[in-house]
Amino acid sequence: MKKVLQKYLAGALAALMCFGASLFVACGNDNAASSLTSQESSSTTSQESSSSAGQESSSSAGQDSPSAGKDSSSAEQDSSSTETGTEQVIRLKVGSYNIAHGLCYDANGSNAEVNLGKTARALKDLGLEIVGLNEVYDKGSDDRYSNQTFKLALFFGTTKYVFGEAYQFNWGGGVAIGNSVLSKYEIVDSQNYFVPAPTEAERRPNETAWYEDRIIVKTTIDVGREICFITTHFGLNGLEQERMAAKLVEVLDAETRPIILCGDFNASPDSKVLQPIYARLQSAADVTDKRYKPTIASWNPYATIDYIFVSEAFTVKDFDVANVVLSDHLPLWADLELANV
Repeated sequence: MKKVLQKYLAGALAALMCFGASLFVACGNDNAASSLTSQESSSTTSQESSSSAGQESSSSAGQDSPSAGKDSSSAEQDSSSTETGTEQVIRLKVGSYNIAHGLCYDANGSNAEVNLGKTARALKDLGLEIVGLNEVYDKGSDDRYSNQTFKLALFFGTTKYVFGEAYQFNWGGGVAIGNSVLSKYEIVDSQNYFVPAPTEAERRPNETAWYEDRIIVKTTIDVGREICFITTHFGLNGLEQERMAAKLVEVLDAETRPIILCGDFNASPDSKVLQPIYARLQSAADVTDKRYKPTIASWNPYATIDYIFVSEAFTVKDFDVANVVLSDHLPLWADLELANV
């Protein structure tokens, strides 16, 4: 009986020890799994945090660093430079648009209302990176005509813009009108060249009485290398146009960097006033045989008076006049390539 009892106790003790060992192993595995899960979670969180921080840092640096030269809204421009042989090529899409101070007409050329949101959306839809604007208002008692460059830049998605005042109308305390440049790239500096209207004594007979002071807005823009981007708006009268052309030639001849010149020249392609410009620059429209494609009036185009000119450093890949009925003018654009040397 004693031996039986001892044998029974020994078996029970062995079973108890086995159960304890199993419980220890099971608990150990649970703790290990819990620890591993915690580590993985910590690692994932750390990686995500690190990745997020890296992206934010990169994004912030891209926006704040002048060397980046682009808004975050145009980050895709990083892929706009391609390797051709051993040199890098910079690709740009630029435009020119006389916005008629934001007026938007219907398809019949009537019922015009100021709508800067529509105007800016048209620029965005065209995929423009730099654009010169004419007939832009800057200040006045009517809010529709106040700070139009700032408002357009906001809708366009950039903080890089300049405005050059040409003339002030005596409407409700004065309304300033001029030309603007919007850019997705860094505007390094800008200069305005003022060309006053002829005096009454200087004016020629048989010309309109609508004379205005004019402005040439020249900007330096860093697109990977510095370029000169100019926008301007010629007047309607011959003497006014001749003086504008003479001043513009001075500006062009003093420039050594690649040049883009655009604007409303109020002159047909074969006009004498444009000949000094053709002697120095190439019309983007000529490359694609669209020199005579009309730019005004948008609802019934009949005349070409808006242009984009470029210096020989640029290769024109494409050009067109967009069928956008808002202003009385149609916007025009050019795809350009520039060697990054």
